[in-house]
Amino acid sequence: MRGFRKTAAPGHYNLRFRPSQGLDNIYVNYWSNIHGANGAEPSKTERNPNKFAYSNNIFRNDFWEWRMRAADYIYQVWSRLHRVNDGWTRTLVAYTGFSFLMFNQALIWKLHFAFFTMATLSRIRDKGAEPTIDEVWVLDQIF
Repeated sequence: MRGFRKTAAPGHYNLRFRPSQGLDNIYVNYWSNIHGANGAEPSKTERNPNKFAYSNNIFRNDFWEWRMRAADYIYQVWSRLHRVNDGWTRTLVAYTGFSFLMFNQALIWKLHFAFFTMATLSRIRDKGAEPTIDEVWVLDQIF
């Protein structure tokens, strides 16, 4: 079945000359020009500093940089979310939900809810992250 072919390499910035990775494992060269801020290809350098299209506001630039990093990070975790569906994570999600339902009863439930929410989110993040070792090799060594 033919799927959607991505023309970007997630996890990298401005790699516009890298081949795209399709879901059907066929690599297609994606050669494109580097477009300016206005989408047009200028024929010469604009010398007027007042017509500079890019922002030099450090807070705005930091916002977009962190937004791009966060979007890529969430994409990477979301693409491996199937690895999270194990018994321990389901138990954490269930207990976090139970702590939420008991939230208004006593301080201990507020503490449990805060702790187990962070533990559940950390578990989802860690299981969804790209493996740093060859897990098949490790399991072969163990078993």
